[in-house]
Amino acid sequence: MSSSLPAGPVLTRPLAAKLSLAAGSFLARTLLTPVSWTERWRYDQYDIVTGIYVVTDIENKVRWLGQASRKDDLPARLDSHHCQPERRAAFHHVRVVQLDDHTPVAALNAIEGWCADQLNLRHTMKPRRWPSSDNWAALVA
Repeated sequence: MSSSLPAGPVLTRPLAAKLSLAAGSFLARTLLTPVSWTERWRYDQYDIVTGIYVVTDIENKVRWLGQASRKDDLPARLDSHHCQPERRAAFHHVRVVQLDDHTPVAALNAIEGWCADQLNLRHTMKPRRWPSSDNWAALVA
């Protein structure tokens, strides 16, 4: 595994289940069954424009938590990671929480931040950074 790409905690089923709670009223679909990184094209059938995704390595440790938005849909975001050799080498599985296509940017950022907090990534995956989860409950209501 690459040492310059920080590894977070092991993504257990209970931790993965928490991710769907983050979306609040913007939840469209949860796709938390791990999909092989090499088969990420399977998400194309869902036309995911907006969502949160978490990528794990072969040991099921979180390697990336990110968001896809209207400007850069899920397939484009995942492909942009695949173009980077260090990530391509570390990434093994991906899981997705699909959000409503018109989720406001402030809510999307808070959802991603809340996921980072639930997974304790701010502490375990330094120097990576995530948006603030401030006002998360009000933004996703």
